[in-house]
Amino acid sequence: MNIKKITTTFLASGFTLLPTLLSAQQYFTNPIQASTLDGFLLQVLDVVILLGAIVVVFFLILAGFKYVTARGDEKQISSAHQTLTWTIVGGAIVLGARVIATAIQATVNELGI
Repeated sequence: MNIKKITTTFLASGFTLLPTLLSAQQYFTNPIQASTLDGFLLQVLDVVILLGAIVVVFFLILAGFKYVTARGDEKQISSAHQTLTWTIVGGAIVLGARVIATAIQATVNELGI
């Protein structure tokens, strides 16, 4: 089969399905229930916070694993301590992200931008 025949077949089948796809649009709803940019960004932030919390838990487990497997080696203990420290910093940022976003939103609304 050559590329021209494949393209023609693909386009023809797409055009025959177009009315069906357009009529199906009434059955689908917008999963994003935000009507403003602020609401949309806060919903995206909620997803990022959820994913960030999962990553924080993973790195806490990793830091604990590093501590257990260090067996007294100062270099490995230092690496585990650094992993734990930066995980706590990242967790604080993830937990504070919503507060920071709300403060920025209030400031922007107050300035009237």
